[in-house]
Amino acid sequence: MAALYRGIAFPFQQGDTSFPEAATDNDLIRQSLLQIVLTQKGERVMRPDFGTNVFSYVFENNNDVLEEMIRVDVSQAVARYEPRVLVRAIDVTREDTTINITVRYVIVATRQEDSVQIPVPGGTT
Repeated sequence: MAALYRGIAFPFQQGDTSFPEAATDNDLIRQSLLQIVLTQKGERVMRPDFGTNVFSYVFENNNDVLEEMIRVDVSQAVARYEPRVLVRAIDVTREDTTINITVRYVIVATRQEDSVQIPVPGGTT
């Protein structure tokens, strides 16, 4: 079956030839979700609204309100910048200064379910 989506792999690296490493379908979508969640809002010059604020939540009080703020932030960013997926659930767990975000989603074109786990480091303890 031919690939539905093709793009440059993240993180950017050289492939077998002199061209950048390529990614297709599920890998490309997973990498896109990583970029969306791990990009701090305001980090991209021409797209100041791209990304999330999850790095600013790392040192906040660990409670249900914080988890819901992270879920809302991530779900809004994914809905806005990744139209190829429908988010089923976002699970948030915390360990010391790391927030672990698991995004469970369905790929719109194939109706295939998948997930990606994204650790958000906060620093040293």
